[in-house]
Amino acid sequence: MRDNKLHSLSVIIASAAASTACAQIGLGYGGGVAFESFHDAVPGTNEYRIDGQFAFDPGAGGWLKNLFAPPGGWLPGGVYVVHETITLFPDPTGVPTQPLSDWHEHIELGSDGNIWDIWVDGGSMFNINGTPAPGLMTMLNPSKTDIWFLFDPIDIGPAGITLDIWKEFQFVGMQPMFDPVRIYEFPTPAPGAAALLGIAGLCSARRRR
Repeated sequence: MRDNKLHSLSVIIASAAASTACAQIGLGYGGGVAFESFHDAVPGTNEYRIDGQFAFDPGAGGWLKNLFAPPGGWLPGGVYVVHETITLFPDPTGVPTQPLSDWHEHIELGSDGNIWDIWVDGGSMFNINGTPAPGLMTMLNPSKTDIWFLFDPIDIGPAGITLDIWKEFQFVGMQPMFDPVRIYEFPTPAPGAAALLGIAGLCSARRRR
């Protein structure tokens, strides 16, 4: 029997008022994986509901999420929802807080090296503290394995900020599969990433007001 670490994840934050003392896990773009989690869909639905609370530390790594297949497996053409509520607090070690200006998520290749899952163009939403991120632009790479949410810089502040992110992905394999879908995400790309986006070419860019 598999070790399923929490359907709904909460990472050691007692409250916003005590965030500087309680934040234990940093999330950033420093490379590698800061935290790995495992999730089932909400029973009877195609939705994965994930909650997390982290210290925003640019030097830390990203978050790797493993989504277990539904009982019948990932079905060809099937569309699945990932709904995340993520709170970011200042780093308790005193690392200077930096404004948050974008969010990147990547779906890994299948174990056979082929693309099994892609982000659905237009099937996303990115709110900050209950309202759409200011100046939001959503972009996909040509293969639709990577999605970027770019927006005007947001100061995390001493109380932190809460992100509400909806995304849809589609299984594009030819037959049902049962391997977990692995999604890697992190806030604010490493320096120079914006230039790399332009070099790679983007198949979708929409400014939302």
